[in-house]
Formats: sequence, structure tokens, C-alpha cells
Amino acid sequence: MRRRMRGADREGGLVKPPGKSKWPTNKWWAATVTAIAGLLTTWATTQGWTKEMSGVAIALVGQRIVAYLVPNSDTPGGVPLKG
Repeated sequence: MRRRMRGADREGGLVKPPGKSKWPTNKWWAATVTAIAGLLTTWATTQGWTKEMSGVAIALVGQRIVAYLVPNSDTPGGVPLKG
């Protein structure tokens, strides 16, 4: 969707607004790999897949989805703004 800019960009006409990337951040990937490694380690030490492991897997997936959907600026303490 395009919008008409005001001010200094007025002469430029229509411009495409900056978009947010759909890809997770590197921090998200690092936390996900660590969580999956913990799940696999627990699976290896429990000698098979159990009901408890299924619960852990569901919780891991839910936590990763929430971490993806909530922007860093909405977390407690926030992220320092670049100045």
C-alpha cells in the first residue's frame, strides 16, 4: 500500500512505507536452538518420548510463537533506542 508523504518528501510523490521483516531476529533463532537442544537432551536421557516430553514440546512451540509475535520494544525494560 502506498501513501502520500508530507514535508520534505512531498516532491517525491508516492513512496512505499518501510516494512517490518517477517523473519525472526538472530536472538530469536539463538533462543530457539538452545530450547530445542534442551528438549533433545531431555529426550535422550529419558530413553524415549513420553507424555511429559509432549507437554514440553507444546510449551516450547507456544513460547517461540509468543516470542516471535511480541516485538522487543514491548518487553519489560524494553530495548535501548538508537540515538
